[in-house]
Amino acid sequence: MPPLRVLHVFPGFAVGGAQVRTVRLVAGLGDAFEHAVLSLDGNRAGYTLLDDPAQLAWVEPPPRAGSLATTRAIARILRREQPDVVATYNWGAIDALLAARAIGRRAIVHHEDGFGPEEAERRLLRRSLWRRLVLPVAHRVVVPSQVLADIAEREWRVPRARLELVPNAGAKQMLVAPEWFADVDLVLEVQVTSAKLNGMVRRTIRLRAPDNAPIAEIAAASTCECGEMIALTGQAQNERMQEVSASWRQVGEGPRLAIDGAERLQALFLAPEHDGPYGIDVELTVRDAGGGEGKARHHVDVTCDPASVPLPAGQELELLSRTGTPSELPRGKWMIAGTLELSPTGDGPSEALLRFDAGKSTGAALKLVRTGDELQMMTTTLAASPEGVWYEPEFKRVMPLGPWPAQVPFGFEFESDGREVQVRFGPAGARESWPQLPFEIFLLLDRRPRAFAIDVLGSEAKLGRLTLLGR
Repeated sequence: MPPLRVLHVFPGFAVGGAQVRTVRLVAGLGDAFEHAVLSLDGNRAGYTLLDDPAQLAWVEPPPRAGSLATTRAIARILRREQPDVVATYNWGAIDALLAARAIGRRAIVHHEDGFGPEEAERRLLRRSLWRRLVLPVAHRVVVPSQVLADIAEREWRVPRARLELVPNAGAKQMLVAPEWFADVDLVLEVQVTSAKLNGMVRRTIRLRAPDNAPIAEIAAASTCECGEMIALTGQAQNERMQEVSASWRQVGEGPRLAIDGAERLQALFLAPEHDGPYGIDVELTVRDAGGGEGKARHHVDVTCDPASVPLPAGQELELLSRTGTPSELPRGKWMIAGTLELSPTGDGPSEALLRFDAGKSTGAALKLVRTGDELQMMTTTLAASPEGVWYEPEFKRVMPLGPWPAQVPFGFEFESDGREVQVRFGPAGARESWPQLPFEIFLLLDRRPRAFAIDVLGSEAKLGRLTLLGR
């Protein structure tokens, strides 16, 4: 049986703990394995640790490049060398793990020995997220301490079955201080057996929690359209787990915003109407109880459809009174008014959707369902299929509004401020006779409505005059 080929990939094959262990492993495995080393920075000082340098073949590293280019170059090396096992070491070799997985290698053993000086005080969020994404695909992840094993399982989501804890041998041990949110005394007890001492040694180490300012982060859309509602999701990393306050504000140029929830981590704003495209910049400030402060900024590019112009206040247009035919709606403020009568064509219920399309795939409607002599009303959210057919999704938001006398023609008004659509209704005829509703009713749209249509199922509909009035 030919020996198994193992390729060891290091950020640099210098003289260090990981390299010492690898040299011992190479010597201990014997002739059943062949070993080669890929030192990504070209350092080969670790060869001085070998009794016989011929035990470890040298693979020329690729030229220095960005992460993506390095991953591709390592993939080409792996295809050429055809190792049976790929062993990668620490963060600097994460590109090799990606390359091995990309070309279908499953025998990947990754080693994590600890953290470099750049992560001595705080683990970097970007690296933690990358480890969480990449490390679970390794066949095994080897760590030298229980603390690192817990970090790998809790933070990097490595399954416990794929973790191997292999402690460093010898009298000198490296301890990784646990993370804690307050200052605390760390008490260590070590059983020592030697020619001079046989007993328990206790040492107390004062562990100081990090006192860094909180870190602010923002997740939000980077593009939107005029009249669209943008959700701002803020996050604050606070190592001492102190209570954090948040505040949002607009910075820079652009139309002025009204930020809803400006004193919370989660906030909203409506992109104002404008004659052309513009940019919006918002800033999140987070503060902890100790006075630490962190800031983050986010930019949103806003486009406005030049073909859709606001309807002048007081100007009235008559819309098509035809079911199933959408009417385009302008930007800005307006009101739609009309009447509707449903006449069932069979024994089953009849339905009508007074529908507003907010885009190609989202919408909302006032829904009327007539069964016998009773007419039920509700508001509902809608979705569109790839073929453009509107339907009520499984997870929809429905608000029942109660019954309506079937023999009384139904009058309706929809008024929009440029995004939200308020619903009012009453008997066809004089608007003054409509009942005062106990609360305001709005259709739930995430951006300004683009079109209005009336869809009817299982009945005939008689539409009165349908008008659009600028406000």
